[in-house]
Amino acid sequence: MLEYDVFAQRLSAHGSVATTKCAEVALDTNLDGREDAFNPAELLLAVLSACMLKGIERVTPILKFEFRGVAVRIHGWRQEAPPKMARIEYTVWVDCDESDRRLELLHENLKKYGTVFNTVAAGCELTGTLRRGLPD
Repeated sequence: MLEYDVFAQRLSAHGSVATTKCAEVALDTNLDGREDAFNPAELLLAVLSACMLKGIERVTPILKFEFRGVAVRIHGWRQEAPPKMARIEYTVWVDCDESDRRLELLHENLKKYGTVFNTVAAGCELTGTLRRGLPD
């Protein structure tokens, strides 16, 4: 079983920081919000997108899937009571010359083997598409 460690600390009433290994992420924990940091909901969506991007990096060599670029856009809806992410929708763009069936296979692998993807899907409605090309 893999294990992970993150340390988060309040720096002031305006924000906090999370660290792991040699990496650091500014956290928007200010009650008024911050433009220069991810709030917790945005961070969850960013983590989900990172899971998808890393999944593509992991599975494409196995599938011998050739691509030039990848982009992910994620949108989430938060309900008020009880507060939680109620629904998340995503679009993944893959710039490639692979067949439609191979794109479907890549999407199936992302949904099946993504740790964060499966964790989020167990807690809220998670739907999306994988498209050919890159966003405009």
